[in-house]
Amino acid sequence: MGSVDWTGVRERVESLRARPGHERLFGAESHGFTLAPALGPDDLADLEARLGVELPDDYRRFLTEVGAGGAGPFCGVNTIRRADRGWQWHGECAELTDVTRLGQPFLVDRPYGDLLAALDEQEPQEADFVDPAAFDDAAGRWRDQMWEIVDRPEFSAGAICLVHEGCNRRYWLVVSGSARGTVWYDGSCDWADMIVEENEQGLPASFGEWYLGWLDDTERCLAP
Repeated sequence: MGSVDWTGVRERVESLRARPGHERLFGAESHGFTLAPALGPDDLADLEARLGVELPDDYRRFLTEVGAGGAGPFCGVNTIRRADRGWQWHGECAELTDVTRLGQPFLVDRPYGDLLAALDEQEPQEADFVDPAAFDDAAGRWRDQMWEIVDRPEFSAGAICLVHEGCNRRYWLVVSGSARGTVWYDGSCDWADMIVEENEQGLPASFGEWYLGWLDDTERCLAP
């Protein structure tokens, strides 16, 4: 993964607010094509010191050269801000990022797909129940089992929850381990494990490739 040139990207993003029809694009009502202020060098150094990890190069330069979050794919990139208890990400599903586990290697050989698929096969069917209350109870226990798998600390250790697509579909940025710097799609709400996003060459996509791909597509969509 090569280095990404972020020159002029903030201006490109914010100029989209003036394009006719921009408000009708999915996610625009959430981020409004507005970016948070960029972090200063001292802010970035403090953030990484608090997290105990060095962030992937594309992302750390995005934070200091473009913005600390805001406009981006789907509902927008979760924004990192300094808080009373340290640094925290803000946005849809941002609370899923476990800052205490960012230094742990992200699991590349994912074991959860088979578990989720097997559980999916066990979905209670309403036709099998005489008592509606009994069906509701069984369905609730079944859903709880899925969330127990997804809520395991190792499911997302070593990754930052970047973006909420909607309907509990999410994208994560890996910051530790062999997949460091790549973006992964989380379809656990559809009973599927995380899978890596790919670039145009069919290789794992970096944060920069993923973000600029969204920007290029959006500019083409809103072209006069």
